[in-house]
Amino acid sequence: MKNKQNKHSFTYRLCSSLVHSAYKHPNLVDFDKLDTTEPCMFVGNHAQLYGPIFAELIFPLEKRIWCIGEVMDKSTATAYCYKDFWPHKNKFFAPLYKIPAFFAGWLVGKLSREVNAIPVYHDGRLLGTIKGTLSALEEGKNVVLFPEYLQPYNDILYQFYDKYVDVAKLYYKRTGKCLKFVPMYIAPTISTIAVGTPIAYDPTNDPNAERDKINNYIKEEITRMAKSLPKHKVVPYENIKKKNYPYNK
Repeated sequence: MKNKQNKHSFTYRLCSSLVHSAYKHPNLVDFDKLDTTEPCMFVGNHAQLYGPIFAELIFPLEKRIWCIGEVMDKSTATAYCYKDFWPHKNKFFAPLYKIPAFFAGWLVGKLSREVNAIPVYHDGRLLGTIKGTLSALEEGKNVVLFPEYLQPYNDILYQFYDKYVDVAKLYYKRTGKCLKFVPMYIAPTISTIAVGTPIAYDPTNDPNAERDKINNYIKEEITRMAKSLPKHKVVPYENIKKKNYPYNK
């Protein structure tokens, strides 16, 4: 279900128009094979800012998106963007990056709050992230997340935080249903979102083993999808120069 632009702010509509102008005919691979009768967690590669942007504006199903809590907080958004968006700043010009960081923090924060993204934290506030995720799933909404962090996994992906899998344990306790995780690969350079075969949480398995099994499956399935697509440049998690983007094969 696509967002109805007339319910959003001018800023959102402008950004949406720019994105849809740049990606007029996005390629949605294998979404028609998914069972959409129950909500799922879609786990994808971050692709820098492209992952959240594609998830919000091109992803074809009703959803809520995980977003870094520091970006959604006005008091921390600028500092977070300054540190995260341009990690390889030239020390001489570093102070100048505070200007785009302020604008990026304002824009990303405003839009993430407007679409009711789920704030994500990696400290004691993680409980709030889990509660927000469970609420979205119980309302029948899919949840989209991008759990990469700055440690290479292979030539396609960086490593994934794995705590997101624990949502399924609590979801099973609340609903008696086995939550499914859907691997998702976002390829901005060929305007594509591909989904793979879902994997369902097994409540009879040891929780730690299940976490490892699902997280590893997701990474391998995303890698497989990336390599199965036509040759293209992969947008990596880390903000590096475009000339250094790897190819999928």
